[in-house]
Amino acid sequence: MLMDLLSGVLTGANYAGNVKSLYFDHSEPQNVGHLFIAIRPDLFIPQSEFNDRMDTFVQKTKSSPKAQGFNEILMPGEPEEKIAKIRLKEGIPISFNVISELQAELERYDIDPSYL
Repeated sequence: MLMDLLSGVLTGANYAGNVKSLYFDHSEPQNVGHLFIAIRPDLFIPQSEFNDRMDTFVQKTKSSPKAQGFNEILMPGEPEEKIAKIRLKEGIPISFNVISELQAELERYDIDPSYL
């Protein structure tokens, strides 16, 4: 709800389910709102205290009861960090369709794939 208020209501963009689908509704612009806020915690409390409080916040959050079927509670950015490590080690998977499209573009522009 807070994100809807800050990114939609406050900015004049669509909100509350009125944002058009990126994939299925191109009848008019999506009118998606964005709001970026930078906060300096050290203007409120000492940085070291903020860091300690954040560590405690994360620890309490991660030690909360887990939903059925889940082994851990992830903080924002953790799923992406895990995937990034896997991708660095194993590479980025590409679907057959994308490979076919890339091969067609190579042929279209007469590019030798070994050059890449």
